[in-house]
Amino acid sequence: MQPFATLRVRLTHGALHHGGMRRLAGALALCLPALAAVAGPPQSWSTRSAPTSEDLEGVAFGDGVFVAVGSKGTILTSPDGATWTARSSGSTQRLRGITYGTAGRIFAAVGQAGTVLHSTDRGQSWTANNISAATDLVGIANGPVASGGNRFVAIGSSGKLLAANSPVVPFTQQTLPSTVPASTRFFAVAGIDQNGSSTPMFIVTGSGGVVLTSTDTQTWSRLNCGFTGSITAVGRQSGPTAVAAGEQYAANGLTSTRLTLSGTSCSSRAATTHVPVGGLTFGGGYGVAVGYGSIQYSGLNDTAGWTATAAPGNADLKAVVYGNGSFVAVGVRGAIVQSAAGAATTWLGCYSDDESRALPVQLMSGGATPATCVAAAKSRGFAYAGVQAGGQCFAGNALGYLKKGDDQCRQPCTAAPGEWCGGSWLNGVHATGLTPATAAAPTYQGCYTDKPQRALPVELQPSNATRESCVAAALSRSLRYAGLQYQGQCFGGNELRYVKEPNDRLCNTKCTANPAQACGGEWHNSVWSTGATLPPAPPAGNEMGCYADSPNRMLPVALMSSGATPATCVAAARAAGLAYAGLQFEGQCWGGDQLTGTPKPGQCTMKCTADPGQVCGASWFNSVWKTR
Repeated sequence: MQPFATLRVRLTHGALHHGGMRRLAGALALCLPALAAVAGPPQSWSTRSAPTSEDLEGVAFGDGVFVAVGSKGTILTSPDGATWTARSSGSTQRLRGITYGTAGRIFAAVGQAGTVLHSTDRGQSWTANNISAATDLVGIANGPVASGGNRFVAIGSSGKLLAANSPVVPFTQQTLPSTVPASTRFFAVAGIDQNGSSTPMFIVTGSGGVVLTSTDTQTWSRLNCGFTGSITAVGRQSGPTAVAAGEQYAANGLTSTRLTLSGTSCSSRAATTHVPVGGLTFGGGYGVAVGYGSIQYSGLNDTAGWTATAAPGNADLKAVVYGNGSFVAVGVRGAIVQSAAGAATTWLGCYSDDESRALPVQLMSGGATPATCVAAAKSRGFAYAGVQAGGQCFAGNALGYLKKGDDQCRQPCTAAPGEWCGGSWLNGVHATGLTPATAAAPTYQGCYTDKPQRALPVELQPSNATRESCVAAALSRSLRYAGLQYQGQCFGGNELRYVKEPNDRLCNTKCTANPAQACGGEWHNSVWSTGATLPPAPPAGNEMGCYADSPNRMLPVALMSSGATPATCVAAARAAGLAYAGLQFEGQCWGGDQLTGTPKPGQCTMKCTADPGQVCGASWFNSVWKTR
C-alpha cells in the first residue's frame, strides 16, 4: 500500500486499515521553499507609545507576547507590539538582554550586578536568580544543544560566558579558548537551532573580531572571520546560517561589515551603510538590523543587499525581534517602533485534523511560521492557512473539523520558537484575507442505507465528525454529498445510492463530537448535499498519459489525499496555479509545474473511488493531465 504525503515525521493515530477506512501508510518529506514568500519588505515603520521614558535595551517574543527590558529594572509587555503595559521586575538594575525559552515557556532577562530574572506567566511577574554582583550581564540566549534539551547562555561585558539548563538554577562559568584575550568585551549571543537539525549551535560575538561557537555550551571554538573590529549583533538567517554585524573606526571614519557564519566557516564583506548596529534578527522572510536613527533590511537569503531606511523620530534603537508577522525594535528614552505586518493574518482558532486533512493542500513540510504559511496560501488563492506540528503548512477554502481551545495550538514554531505553530494533528488556522467561492448551504437529503460497498465511497473522517466538519471535508474535494454514520464516521460521494428510508428512525444516533446532532446509525448515513458544483471534465486532449512516480514526487504539491477525479484534480491544480495534475492510487491528487520521464502505457489501471467510470492512476503511477 502506497503512502500519500501527509508530510509528517510520524503517524501517531494507530494502525491504518482497509475496508473503506484509511488508505494511507507512512510519510514523505517534501520541501517547497519557493512558496515561503511574505507580502513585502519591512520598510514601513510606526512609532508606538511606551509607558516609560527609560532606555530600552532588549526585546523578545514568545508565548504570544512581546517583552522589552531596560534601565532601572524596566519591563514592558505587549500582546501585539502596539499597546504596552509596565510590569514590576522587583529590581532597579539596568536590564540589558532578554530571551524566550520554549521548554517551560519561560522568559529570562539579565542585567547589571549579576541580575537574572525569569517569568513563567508571559512576563507579568518576575523572580530573581542573581549571580555574582561583580558580573555585569549584557545578553542572554536560549536554544537546543546537540545532546538534546535546551540551554541558556548569558554573556558579560567583562569576558564572562555562563550557561545553565534553566534561568531558575545557578549559571556556571564556561572556559574560553586560550586565543580569546582577557580584555574581550562580549556584545551579542544567539542560539541557532538550524531548523531542527542535529547540529544546533550557540554563537557569541565580541570585540577584536571574536566569534565563538558551541554545540553544547561547554566546549567553545573560535572562528576566524577575517575581521578585527567589534561584532555587535548576531541573528539566525536560515538553516545553519547566521549573520552578524561588525564595526570599526579607521582613518576615514566608521566602517561596517556583515559577517556570514555557517557551521565552522565564516566570511565577511563590507556593508553599504555605515551605522553602528545594536540589534539584528530574521523573520517572515526578511532580516532587520537596527541602530542609531537607522533601520536596515534584507531578503532572507541575501547577506549583501541591505536597504537602509530612517527610523521614525530618528530613534536610537538597541534591539529588534520578529513576532506575529511584524518586527518590533526598542531603544533609548522608551523608543518603540513597529513594522507594518508582513502578511495580513486573522486568527480563526485551533482545529482538529486527521489523515484525510481538513485543509487538503500541503504547501510546506516544515519551517513554516503563521506569516509565511498565510503568504503561501494566499499566493495560491486559498482563503485559509493552517500551521501544525511546529511548522507544517496546509491550505484550503473550506474550514472544517472540530474547533479546540486555542491553548492546544501552542507548539512553538521550529523556525520562530516564540510563535505558535499548531499542535500534533491540530491546525492553528488563519484567514488569508481572500474570500472563498460561495457554495449553496448544505441541505439534508435523508437517511440512506449503506453496505460494505459504500454508497458514498470516499471516506473522509474515521470518527468524531460533525455535520459541519463532514460537509466541509466533502466540499473541499468538490464532492456533492456528505454522509455521517455510526456516531461520527464521515463519507463523501457524488451520487445518492441504495435505499432512502421513509423516516430518520435508523439515523438518530448522536454524534460523539456534538451530541446535539444526529450522526446516522449502524450502516445508515445521514446524508447532506454540500452545495458543491462539479467542475467540467477536462478536455480529452489535455491528458498527458501515465507517468511513474517516486518518493521524491514528480508532482510535489499534495492537493487531495483521497476522493479526487480527473475533473476535481485538474480544477484544484489549476486553482493553485499549477501546470499539471496527477491522479494515483484511486483518488490521490498531486500538482506541479514540471513533467519528467516518459509515459508508461498500460500502468494506470485503478478506478477512481469517487467515480469508478474513470481511471485514477495506480500505485506509484500518475494519470497526468495538463491544466491549461
